[in-house]
Amino acid sequence: MSFSDDGDWQFLPPMHDSRSFFVCVAVAGCIIVVGGAPQRRSAEVFDEVLGRWLRLPCDLPNVGAGLDGMGSALL
Repeated sequence: MSFSDDGDWQFLPPMHDSRSFFVCVAVAGCIIVVGGAPQRRSAEVFDEVLGRWLRLPCDLPNVGAGLDGMGSALL
C-alpha cells in the first residue's frame, strides 16, 4: 500500500515474486524491496511514474538463511 496525495492509502500492484520478511527502503519516489523468504535472492523497485514494479538486474549472494528479516528504512 502507498499513501496518496489526498491522504488515503491505496494498494500497489503485486510484485513479480511473492516474498515475506524482506528489506524495504523508500527513496527518490521509489520503493526498493530486497531479499526475503522463501530464499529470495532478487530485488524489485516500484516506479511511481510508471506505476509498476521492475526487477533489478542482480543476483544477491546466498548467505545461509537468506536475506530475510533485515529491517527497513524510510529516507
